[in-house]
Amino acid sequence: MGEAGLDFENQSQYKGCMRNLAQLPPGARARIDGFGTELRPEVGRRLRELGFMDGNVVRCVRRAPFGGPRVYAVSGAAFALEMNIAAHVLLGPADGDDGVRG
Repeated sequence: MGEAGLDFENQSQYKGCMRNLAQLPPGARARIDGFGTELRPEVGRRLRELGFMDGNVVRCVRRAPFGGPRVYAVSGAAFALEMNIAAHVLLGPADGDDGVRG
């Protein structure tokens, strides 16, 4: 049985809540919608080099216990990101995906 992920179709659940990569549960997918304004430019540049670009679909592969880095798949590769970096990657729904894990 699948674990429920973020329901991007139900916008009411986000009252005052920004959707970001750190909130994406394992198995869920979303589309990258840019970076938060507080992300250092050099970090944003490196993330784009790795494939974390606007419009690309990203999937949370797994999370480490106790708030450690999570592994994300994007552009055919997997990368571990610390939660404080992932929180600056803004998300929208993946095309045809409601964010629910299957």
